[in-house]
Amino acid sequence: MNKRIVKEGQIYRHYKGNLYQVVKIAYNTEADWVEQNNKVDDSVKMVIYKPVSSNHKYAYIVKDIWWVRPYSLFIANVFFDGKEQPRFVEV
Repeated sequence: MNKRIVKEGQIYRHYKGNLYQVVKIAYNTEADWVEQNNKVDDSVKMVIYKPVSSNHKYAYIVKDIWWVRPYSLFIANVFFDGKEQPRFVEV
């Protein structure tokens, strides 16, 4: 199991090269919440993040766009150019 910790305010590099800042960790209201030891199960966590790269393909609207991705996918590994690597890496 992947235990990387996502930090609010931190900058991360996506595996394709763009930089993003984590705005907030949120919780999916539509998910079944599971509490263990007074902690919310990671499966309901969502990462809200925004691009900070001026060379981003959406640079013309970059100041106004935020994305949301399940926490588990934010910290997951992906296969790219024939190798497994983290989707996002803290910079």
